[in-house]
Amino acid sequence: MDVSSPFPVLHQAIISGSTIHVGRIDVLDCAAVAPDARTLWVALTRRQGETLVDLLTRLNDTLEQCLSNGACVDELHREHR
Repeated sequence: MDVSSPFPVLHQAIISGSTIHVGRIDVLDCAAVAPDARTLWVALTRRQGETLVDLLTRLNDTLEQCLSNGACVDELHREHR
């Protein structure tokens, strides 16, 4: 079954068993996190004026880059330094 998705990388991650978390994390009003069983691939904080769709698009695109090059992006800890 071919499912069209505006977030194909997130869709594939979810059907492959990963989870995507979006919402309040500690003192952050909104963040988006994409881990798998062993790695926190992407953790993004919602930017001022950024819509939820924009955040999910950025999460989708960043996860795609991270999975292709093996790097991780963690804005959550960068924000707290």
